[in-house]
Amino acid sequence: MLIWRGWGILTVVTLLGGAALIQLAGKALVGEASYEANRTALAGVGWAAGGVATYLVGRWFDRRSTEQPAARRVRNDLFWISMPTWGLVGMVGGTTMVLLGTFGSLF
Repeated sequence: MLIWRGWGILTVVTLLGGAALIQLAGKALVGEASYEANRTALAGVGWAAGGVATYLVGRWFDRRSTEQPAARRVRNDLFWISMPTWGLVGMVGGTTMVLLGTFGSLF
């Protein structure tokens, strides 16, 4: 069950959309064999890209909210965590996946 306020549901759309878009583009550009070898790194790039999009959209909503009177301000969050914070989580998680996909064979 998803719990969100305002436009917080866009967190799911931007994070998963970024991950899916990069995965599909990577598979089409590098070919099946190279894609399989670099799948974790490409997924990390997708999550990081989705994280950047989520962060930017969340900050945009926050700026628009501060222009409203206090009674009309809307929080945009998912599971009580703000969109920009989810964006940072996506960026850190994506970067970790890229590092594991790139250097994971060394460990």
